Amino acid sequence: MSRHLRIWLAAAAAVTVALLAGGCGVGSTDEGKVSETVTVYLTALAVGDYDVACKQLARVAKPEGACAAELEASVAGISPGELSDDADGKARIEVDGDAATATLESGTTLELALVRGAWLVSSNYAG
Repeated sequence: MSRHLRIWLAAAAAVTVALLAGGCGVGSTDEGKVSETVTVYLTALAVGDYDVACKQLARVAKPEGACAAELEASVAGISPGELSDDADGKARIEVDGDAATATLESGTTLELALVRGAWLVSSNYAG
């Protein structure tokens, strides 16, 4: 099995788990919802589904112009494996009102904001 296919399958499994967990009460806390957003966002980046990744971004973090193309360019130097590792749901989550911070396994920090009841990524993934 090719490396790309393994990464894609692992990412798909992570998204499935995140979505199922959201329906089972695991994602009912702010921390769980933040974790779910981070997992979906990073998994989408890892598998190259930039449209899905763009939907996880707050307006402040969306690139001007074509969001999907800009996101693709912004992660071009980051391996899908690193993105998948960071998407594994082991982020340290801190919530403070309408803002949250997710510290990922790689040490990268993502900022999130609560926007109209949904947690959205408000900073760029720097890897």
